[in-house]
Amino acid sequence: MNSEKKPRQIIDMMGIDRFSERLLYVMNGESNRSFAKLTGLSEAVIRNYLNGKTQPTLDKLKIIAKASGYTAEWLATGID
Repeated sequence: MNSEKKPRQIIDMMGIDRFSERLLYVMNGESNRSFAKLTGLSEAVIRNYLNGKTQPTLDKLKIIAKASGYTAEWLATGID
């Protein structure tokens, strides 16, 4: 019998899947290009986040949080 325990899931995956919606919200009508310039990320990275093709790493999440004025926790999970 395998006695290994599965790691506890800390962040609800449903919240992570909705990151693109929260990103669009914090962009507040700003273009991908403009928001990319504000964050220092490429326009392709922002586009991929919005399309749900990729999710931000913690360091990128922190950059987006700082640029948008929202917390990294809320951006990642939707929870304040």
